[in-house]
Amino acid sequence: IRATGVERGGRGPHRVDFAATPTGKKDLHAWLTAPVERVRDIRSLFLLKVVLAERAGLDPEPLLVAQRSELLPLVVWLEAQLDEGSETPGEMTAAAFRLETASAILRFIDGMLDRSGPTNPRRRPARTF
Repeated sequence: IRATGVERGGRGPHRVDFAATPTGKKDLHAWLTAPVERVRDIRSLFLLKVVLAERAGLDPEPLLVAQRSELLPLVVWLEAQLDEGSETPGEMTAAAFRLETASAILRFIDGMLDRSGPTNPRRRPARTF
């Protein structure tokens, strides 16, 4: 980031305005489109990325598609683990929880992708950096 100006403070210190540099914008775009690697981080980090992308007027579809691709192998692996039943009861419970969490996120992503199609009147045009 870089300082772009100073705003006089009425009762306190002056406020410095900042803006992202071209490199910062590039890094932000890369971060916003990169999937979250751990299921435990998806609830907060993935949702944050989707919301920030939408608020910035960016198309969240690249993130949604990437996150879906990241989750599918995990879901298949967890289903196989549960089908085999070779783990301890505690491990089975944890695997079942992870599977339900990942499956719910996939349903959320699929719903977002369905709603973000090009014919959706609520879809805003995407901006680029």
